[in-house]
Amino acid sequence: MKPPELRDMGAKTKPRAQTAQKRIPESILILADIEGSSGCHTREAARFMGKGWPQACLDMTLDLNAVVEALFNSGVGRIHIQDFHRTGYNIIPRLVHDNATLSQGYRQGHVPGMGNVRHFQGLIMLGMHAP
Repeated sequence: MKPPELRDMGAKTKPRAQTAQKRIPESILILADIEGSSGCHTREAARFMGKGWPQACLDMTLDLNAVVEALFNSGVGRIHIQDFHRTGYNIIPRLVHDNATLSQGYRQGHVPGMGNVRHFQGLIMLGMHAP
């Protein structure tokens, strides 16, 4: 018996390719915000020097590293992280994955807060104001 994809299609019909090969982006931009990170449970923890803010910053950095590690393991070549909460000084730089680059502080440019984003093939928005 013919496989389902060849039934009633005639003898000269060839089976279709199973699936297209997945394309891994060479470069990814991650916008990291604190409100939706795993350690930010209150508005106060999202405020600079607020109660819980240091722990929220640590947890945000660890969340970020988990994503970065998975991206590098999947074959992404370059990862740039933009600390995107308020003035952009929430990620703990010394704890960020060694192969990723980090920008902190507000950037002027093509996209307010981020600067020039034309060199990236993908975007991940991590922790963006989750409920």
